[in-house]
Amino acid sequence: GESGRKPLQRLSPGWWRRWGDTKAGAAAALVANMTRAEAGRLVQGFGWAGFSLPEGLYTGSVLGVPRLGLPGLHMQDAAQGYRTMFDSQVGTVTAWPSLLSFAASWDASLTREFASALG
Repeated sequence: GESGRKPLQRLSPGWWRRWGDTKAGAAAALVANMTRAEAGRLVQGFGWAGFSLPEGLYTGSVLGVPRLGLPGLHMQDAAQGYRTMFDSQVGTVTAWPSLLSFAASWDASLTREFASALG
């Protein structure tokens, strides 16, 4: 796009069904088709060197496995709201409201609705 950002790859609901009849079966099939290096990079972030982060990476960057259709994960701090490192990252991650804002609302119904949406 004009901003220089790559569009995010979105997975459609039920994308995992091409790998198995259940989510657990699909996960097992995906892992069975990964190399050891591919499986390892899903549980370890990359990009940090000391306390500096290169432009374009996120607070939590995890490489995906493109050949199997798994996109990378782009995560940022969210406990107190979204914190970006670079202007170019604004709008590229999903940000949930601060948990402190729910406590300050004293609205149990709203908090339950948020908890249900979060999973």
